[in-house]
Amino acid sequence: MYCLIILYIWWIQFRFRPFVAVLLAVVIASHAIRRETPTALGFRLTNLRTCLVAYGPLVLVIVGVALLAGEILHTMRAIPLASALTILAGYCVWGLFQQYVLNGYLVNRFLQSMQPASVSSVVPLLAGLCFAGVHALNWYLMGVTFIAGTLSAFIYVRHRNLYFVGVAHGIVGTVLFLVSPDSIAHHFVVGPGMFR
Repeated sequence: MYCLIILYIWWIQFRFRPFVAVLLAVVIASHAIRRETPTALGFRLTNLRTCLVAYGPLVLVIVGVALLAGEILHTMRAIPLASALTILAGYCVWGLFQQYVLNGYLVNRFLQSMQPASVSSVVPLLAGLCFAGVHALNWYLMGVTFIAGTLSAFIYVRHRNLYFVGVAHGIVGTVLFLVSPDSIAHHFVVGPGMFR
């Protein structure tokens, strides 16, 4: 599945964009075959408060540092507040989808195939590497997504809550988009689209 996602980004999407629906169908079929329910995958509210208390301050610190750096370096995008809020709403949905594929699918497959002793340290690092790999050749995003993917997998393995990691992804991603100059972030484009 990971190879198909990479192939989609680098080749298939330019020839048959709707193939993404096939990828999603395969992921969903995989859950059905294994009898994984949405709740078991992490679509649940029961421990959301625990995640907010434990990791919400970290998200706020990351956001605060990024906004401060953007202000000091004069790299803030000049966009209206309404546009920023629209980007935030869309990015939270996109972030939830990415976290579902990363954690709900990929991390769960890693967990099922590895010995319990190695799970706590190896799986989050593998998830971070895979997440960074999807963002090649955008070196800025590869660095950011390695750290963010590793951290989100660490949180997911402990709390199995996709809503928290998805919304945190959306918030941090929006702020980074607002403060990161295109000279290093390449307008958050990945793969061969960077060269178009």
